[in-house]
Amino acid sequence: MDTFNIVTPEVTVVEKSEFVQSLSDEYSNNIMLVYNGYAYSFTSIDGGNTESGDTVITLESDNNRIPSSDTHEAGVYELHTDSHCYTLHVYRRDILRSSREGNPTLVLYVRDHESYEYGFGEQMQASIDSRWTRHYE
Repeated sequence: MDTFNIVTPEVTVVEKSEFVQSLSDEYSNNIMLVYNGYAYSFTSIDGGNTESGDTVITLESDNNRIPSSDTHEAGVYELHTDSHCYTLHVYRRDILRSSREGNPTLVLYVRDHESYEYGFGEQMQASIDSRWTRHYE
C-alpha cells in the first residue's frame, strides 16, 4: 500500500482553559464521544485556548473510526469519562491526520458546554465502539 502525506491544518493552543484542564485532570482511559447516536472511543484528550480565543478540545483516536467525514460539521456532542458527562456545543470541527495510515485527531471548537455528575465511559468502552447506542434512554 502506498503512503501519502496529507496536508492538514494545525491548531496552536496558547494556554490551557479551565474547562480543558478539568477534563485532563479527570482523564481516564475511557474517553467516549457520542454524536448522532454513535459512540466513538479516544485514547487521549488535550486542548485549551487558541490565540484567537477559541476553546478547542483535541481527541486522538486509537483507530480510524471518527464521526463522519464532513470535516466542519457543527452540532451537539456528548463527551463521557468514567465520572462525568459533558454536553459540548461545537460550532466547527477539524480532522487532523499526518498520513493515510496515521490515526486521526478530532479537533472540536467548543462554543459552550454543560457538565453532569455521571459518566458512562467505562461501560460504553466495554461494549460499544462506533455503533448505534441508546444509552441515554
